[in-house]
Amino acid sequence: MQSFNEMLCNVYSQFDTTMSEETKLILPNPELEKSTTRILWKVKSFLDRIQNPKEHFYDFVASETGKKINWVSECISDGIIIHAKKISQNDIITLMKKYVDLYVLCKICKSSQTEMHRDIEIKKYRIKCIHCNSEYTV
Repeated sequence: MQSFNEMLCNVYSQFDTTMSEETKLILPNPELEKSTTRILWKVKSFLDRIQNPKEHFYDFVASETGKKINWVSECISDGIIIHAKKISQNDIITLMKKYVDLYVLCKICKSSQTEMHRDIEIKKYRIKCIHCNSEYTV
């Protein structure tokens, strides 16, 4: 028969294996190119990581910054141009974290394994957690 400490070690070791890199969301550093009147933010790596609709992210950035924003090309994931002079890299990182907290992480279990899709009937986005199966609208 195992002692209490051995059983506890077994539980912790199983817990460590369940918390793999797949459940952790590590955000990439934003790739920024600044000029005197605008900032080019190459968002492809961030959008690939969060896997949410690109249009939703675009609308979020436009509303949060209050600045004029354009896509770099027809391919939405190439990058966005923010027409502003005083946005720092820390501002962009704060914006990324806020978006992840509001629209990527599950409100119930805090898992990053969520899916977002547009519900046409109610004209809102639905977030479904793959980990705990909870679903809610935003």
